[in-house]
Amino acid sequence: MWASWNVFPTAVVGHSLGEYAALNVAGVLSDVDTVYLVGKRAGMINDKCERDTHTMLVVKGSVDDITAVLGDKTYEIACINSPTETVLAGPNENISLLRAELTDSGVKSTLLHVPYAFHSSQLDPILADYEKLASNVVFSKAKIPVICPLDGTVMLNDSEKFGPKYLVSHSHEPVNMIKALLAARSQGIITDQSVMLEVGPHPAISSMIKGVLGSQITSLSSSQRGRPAFHILAATLKKLYTSGAEIYWSSYHHDFTASHQFLPLPAYSWDLKEYWIQCVNDWSLRKGDPQLVTNGPTLESTTIHRVVEESGDSGRTHIVVEADIARGDLSPLVQGHEVDGIPLCTPSVYADIALSLGTYLLKRFRPDKEANLLVDVSDMTISKALMLRAGATQQLLQAHADVDWLSNTASISFMSFDSLQKFQAHSRCVLCFKNRSLQEELEADVVNLKNRMQTLRDGVADGITARFNRPMVYPAIRPLARFHDDYRAINEIILNSSTLEAMSHLSFETVKREGHYHTHPAIIDSLTQSCGFTMNCNDATDLDVEVFMNHGWGSFQIFEPLDFDKKYTTYTQMVEGSDKLWHGDVVIFDGDRVVAFFG
Repeated sequence: MWASWNVFPTAVVGHSLGEYAALNVAGVLSDVDTVYLVGKRAGMINDKCERDTHTMLVVKGSVDDITAVLGDKTYEIACINSPTETVLAGPNENISLLRAELTDSGVKSTLLHVPYAFHSSQLDPILADYEKLASNVVFSKAKIPVICPLDGTVMLNDSEKFGPKYLVSHSHEPVNMIKALLAARSQGIITDQSVMLEVGPHPAISSMIKGVLGSQITSLSSSQRGRPAFHILAATLKKLYTSGAEIYWSSYHHDFTASHQFLPLPAYSWDLKEYWIQCVNDWSLRKGDPQLVTNGPTLESTTIHRVVEESGDSGRTHIVVEADIARGDLSPLVQGHEVDGIPLCTPSVYADIALSLGTYLLKRFRPDKEANLLVDVSDMTISKALMLRAGATQQLLQAHADVDWLSNTASISFMSFDSLQKFQAHSRCVLCFKNRSLQEELEADVVNLKNRMQTLRDGVADGITARFNRPMVYPAIRPLARFHDDYRAINEIILNSSTLEAMSHLSFETVKREGHYHTHPAIIDSLTQSCGFTMNCNDATDLDVEVFMNHGWGSFQIFEPLDFDKKYTTYTQMVEGSDKLWHGDVVIFDGDRVVAFFG
């Protein structure tokens, strides 16, 4: 939960069983191994140690205070929590006698209601078996400093420190918080400016920290018995924020959508004087906007203007990005196709956003696998047309992506805001991070595909196929849609009306090249235009009766970056499916190489 709010530790310390949690957070123990060790340890104690024969006693005094009262009497020290709190352990009868003597001397103490005396010799019967069990567990190097109450050291990147013997010693030797905390302060791990955050059901460790390091140390809790959870969390978050933590407030409020509302904030107005600031790139003075991540891959482009929200971990990631489609550089692109006089946004704009997101996610979360994985923009479905409102000075489009790294997939929804500031869904797709096996399959079929394309070209002379050049192509599909000038990349189409096969030649000299994209939407759109032309302009189609509209695709992979200065060839064949929809794969060539594919 704290990680989802962007709160991460710079060091960890765990008291007693909490040290397993600390080792887990530091990356020494995996989640599975942590649960395994703790569960098996509990089972061994239950099987090999007699319940309710030993107990633990919290004494309000230091080790020296106890020694002064008890002298050479037999007892075991289980925990040295602070200069004013020490925990003893031993058989019930012995602890009762010790407690009576301490009370007679004016030293207060409290019995703990526990079934066993942890950190004492009562656990000796499990040690050999537990060490053998723990030897099957992987102990990794710590990613952050681990403050060790077992021996009062601070460990980092020491793979030999933590292992089966350490856990065995941890089970029956004292927890020395005083020594550990003082060592951390002497090494600069803890300073007077440090913020200590206790993760547990009640602030038990906070008093130890202040008792050892002083009351000036800020110690916060995650929960507290008898108090509402969000009272504690809100106070802790407030203190973390005012101490400099960058809290992901959108994640904090994520589960309470019923309470969300849009608050349009006024722009900042300069008073009395004019201030001239040189404009660099594409920034504006906006208060309250989250900053883009700068210590790694970034997402800002012509189709993505800012990151609204980003959260998650190595298992799942959630990210929301936003673009103002009324912005001057983007507005022409979202008016790529004009149908019945109404300019509509094409799926290619969503595809560029998805490709940018997929590339970013790989670089940020899977940098070691980035070179071997491709972004497949799959299951693209258009549910409602996106139209730029006439005269709009701002119109926001958001893409919400949820990534499941276990399956290497991400679902993306594209949404805008209606007049009531409620989300309006327009499209969705799924990103699949795949290997290059499809490219290899297509390359193996290149000779066959090239022969079919040559057959199409040879058929022109015999009247079997028809050839259309650029001045003929776009007027032919004018009853369906008028294409923006940037979206007219077809130089030539050769069509067989009988087999519904087509090949096209593409060039992009008319496309305005300003802006920054993964792949320009005009390029993406042009790759699929031969499908629509094949269905709407073959000899059997009467456009006065019916028209065919592309409303998505099943798969889109780019194997090599597509270049404005190159000429590409496409091949497709349309077939009718059992769902009464017409389907066709599009293979895109750069010479004899397959560089992209639509399914």
